[in-house]
Amino acid sequence: MEDNGTTIAEFLDRDIVVLSSNPLIGVLGLISEQEEIIEVSMDRQRAGALLLALVRFLATPP
Repeated sequence: MEDNGTTIAEFLDRDIVVLSSNPLIGVLGLISEQEEIIEVSMDRQRAGALLLALVRFLATPP
């Protein structure tokens, strides 16, 4: 694969760690091809956008 500065990572199959409930802030864990842990922080708005993107992804016909 050509190196374009993008890191490929996989979901760690863990819960999102809630750092704060008001405002809602959490961290989603990913692991890169180089075995590095990547933490994606999100608030309620970003979590909603991720949820919508996942629903659209899952709705893709086989």
